[in-house]
Amino acid sequence: MSLESQEGLQRRMKENPTSFKATANRVVGRLWRLPPELPIFGFFLLVTFFLTWPLVVRFTGSIYGIPSDNLGIIWQMWWARNATGLGASASFCPLIGFPFGTAFGFCRMEPLAALTERFLLLFASEIVVYNLLTLSGFFLSGVTMYYLVRYLTGDRRVAFFGGFAYMITGWHAYQALFYNRLAAIQWIPLYILMLLKFIKKPSVKTAVLLWLSALLVAGMSIHFGLFMVIFTAAFLAGRLAHKRISERLRRRREGIEGKAPWELNRKTLLLSLAVVLALMVVLAPFAYEGLFSGQASDQEWSKTPIAGELRTETEYVQNSARPLDYLWPDPYNPFLGRITRKFGPDMFRGFNESLNVGWVLLALAVLGMVFMTRRTGGARTGGENRHIAWGFLVAALVCFVFSLRPFISIGGVRIPLPSTLLSIFAPLFRWYLRLGIVVILCSIVLACLGLSTLLDKVKRSRRAILLVVLTAILAMESIIVPPFRTFDTKQTPLLFEKLASVKDGAAVAFYPLQEAGTFPTSALLFYQRQSKAPMLNAAGSSTDGETLRRTVYNPYNQATPGILSRFDIDYLAYYRINENYYGRTELWDFDPNRIAQGLELEGAYRESGMFDETYLFRVTAPPAELVPLYLGDFTVPRLIDDKSARFALKEGVIRILNFTGAGVAATLRLPIRNLEHPREVTIECDGIVLWKSTLEGGEETTAVIDDLLIPPEGVDLELKVEGPVLILRELDARLFGAKAASVMTGDLETTMKEK
Repeated sequence: MSLESQEGLQRRMKENPTSFKATANRVVGRLWRLPPELPIFGFFLLVTFFLTWPLVVRFTGSIYGIPSDNLGIIWQMWWARNATGLGASASFCPLIGFPFGTAFGFCRMEPLAALTERFLLLFASEIVVYNLLTLSGFFLSGVTMYYLVRYLTGDRRVAFFGGFAYMITGWHAYQALFYNRLAAIQWIPLYILMLLKFIKKPSVKTAVLLWLSALLVAGMSIHFGLFMVIFTAAFLAGRLAHKRISERLRRRREGIEGKAPWELNRKTLLLSLAVVLALMVVLAPFAYEGLFSGQASDQEWSKTPIAGELRTETEYVQNSARPLDYLWPDPYNPFLGRITRKFGPDMFRGFNESLNVGWVLLALAVLGMVFMTRRTGGARTGGENRHIAWGFLVAALVCFVFSLRPFISIGGVRIPLPSTLLSIFAPLFRWYLRLGIVVILCSIVLACLGLSTLLDKVKRSRRAILLVVLTAILAMESIIVPPFRTFDTKQTPLLFEKLASVKDGAAVAFYPLQEAGTFPTSALLFYQRQSKAPMLNAAGSSTDGETLRRTVYNPYNQATPGILSRFDIDYLAYYRINENYYGRTELWDFDPNRIAQGLELEGAYRESGMFDETYLFRVTAPPAELVPLYLGDFTVPRLIDDKSARFALKEGVIRILNFTGAGVAATLRLPIRNLEHPREVTIECDGIVLWKSTLEGGEETTAVIDDLLIPPEGVDLELKVEGPVLILRELDARLFGAKAASVMTGDLETTMKEK
């Protein structure tokens, strides 16, 4: 302010001091009337920036986390935003599963999440939208938990503690590192708050609010929708049980004879049914599309499940919690993580899940339940709050049990545990330990009830100090930063720079040919945003693209280049992902010297980024005239050395496509190895036996069929196996996608007779 302006201000103050004082009072009054939550939420925002640092200053060129499934989500956003500009539609992508393309269901399974993303994509890029959703997940989780705790305790200080505890939990941070839809935990406290209000005062208004909050939870994440079904049932059962027990004890103390009558509020029942019915009406069509609308309705070739769809017992066990997981500090916690790394159990999951509740929360939760059991408790620990606390305790225990492995073995006897029910009624859900978020949430609520009573018992002058100390210790227990984890999205690997420079429309097949779907190939899809090159990879399960992937799985097979050429795939690329990114290397080592003929090396690249070793080959082979497809009960292929291997159970089908336009005669050779037990193996065509042999256990042979006439429309060969099947080892079952098999086969070799 200039000297002249200062003098003018002083002169006006002297001339009219009353007016100036009144203005100052109005300003101070307005500031005083600002919501007291404003500084609390401002602090939550700063915490969000800290936990995700340096995302806020690199908002358009990086994402919070480690490259994983998140890259697939970003690609899906990119496609939804750019499909029309590329001459396609958001519901069908010709760039993956090439040359057939892959269909997408609209908002499948999680409609509100998809609609939110689509809306934000109208105004910003996929990177910005992803970052906005990640930051909002952290910030809003603190806000909604704040209001839930404030509703229960009436204390803003305790509500601040609860919101802070919820937003910084390690479970939340880990999910945000990999897949932000699983980090959208902000709507769970809102749903619980609306549930409590509906219980307290059932009305059309509270029922509508409950429905909206439940729709937010289930529509944003199918996981959390399932979790809230379990929570609601357990919470209501625990609350009702404690209410009945309390009433029985009261009647006994007062000498009232007889049992307490059951109270059934017809209005509450009808409103509850209306909420459930309205949810089903809105969500059922999306769930049906996700579960039963096949991506392959317009496909020509037969379909079989892929390996990733097989759920083995080991997978369920590995994805389940161990009781001590809730107690051990997170191994990546900068303060206490070294304790777990040195003395704790093998944290084989690495960067994926964190279940640590924290000793501060556990101690306060125990204290809260102690206060709740006292009949002489205050208003905050008596009456309805006491029933609510027991409801949260029962819900925490139920979700804790369901998060554990589905069975235990004692003396060779396997005893099923409650989580077995999940494999029956929710077979698609296999990460049982993710229920830990409900255990953590319930622990926070109980801890806040304990803290609320504790603050009442502490001298006023010491309350702030106690709250600050507990908050600081909680932060030290929970956070997993530093180091800060962001991924630079502006850096493009050399392989994809090369692909961006080749002719428009040139298609590529990336090896190793990972499983079907957009998540196993998320890194490839992410960089397709720059190259725009169509790829064979990432086709949906049970599609023609997935069937072709199984045929050309082996880059060392001499027939592979010709088949790629037949389907207009111009390049074969091999890539290896740096283990510092995904924490693993690929399934086999690549030897460019053994690559099949008909491939010309265009470039070899080594760099320090995500793709540390890549090769690009141009397909020079002439198009194949005969192409085999492996259908029926043939499993997905794997490589043993440089040979393909696939299991067959009882009836495998090999469809031979004929592209010559005329009938041709060919000699066929199929390697077969019998796994166990003597068995008869036949190859038939239209009921005619073309080859037959009885194989001993472990015997290997090659089925040779000479001069088979293959008509222009192609032919189906049926591999039929007699005898008992062999139950596969757990590892083989997971790799090949089958629990049992009879024989193992290699690639079919076809040799046409000269015309």
